[in-house]
Amino acid sequence: MKRNIELLAPAGSYEGFEAALGAGADAVYVGGSMFGARAYAQNFTQEELLKAQEEGHDLVVLDMPLLLEISWQLRVEEVWIVKVPLEMQIERVTLRDGFTREQVLDRIHKQMPTDNKLNYADVIIDNSRSVEDTRRQVREALAKAKERMRDVGD
Repeated sequence: MKRNIELLAPAGSYEGFEAALGAGADAVYVGGSMFGARAYAQNFTQEELLKAQEEGHDLVVLDMPLLLEISWQLRVEEVWIVKVPLEMQIERVTLRDGFTREQVLDRIHKQMPTDNKLNYADVIIDNSRSVEDTRRQVREALAKAKERMRDVGD
């Protein structure tokens, strides 16, 4: 079976987005100044995110934990929610970022509860098992999303 290789490139700014596409990226991974692990890095402004989306690329992935809180679900084709049990989430963030349990809970409580987010989800990724299982779920969901995009284009 022939496998198509796709390039997913990170872009920390709009200039990085343009460079990634210019270098042949099939998709670009972006974040915004108030979203996720990129909160303190150079990031897209909301205007730049909209501009990138309007350029008509087939697939733009936004890693935005606060997407629903700022009503951006109205600006995207699909909402994917990654769920994990609370205690596992706390443990992972504590280990990854060095935060205390209280700091992690403070961040979590600033977000919409996961159970509420699930009401908006087009795709739910269960991140409570192995990394490979999570990757499998993402690959399957991405393949289905690409198929939906092809169907719309026909």
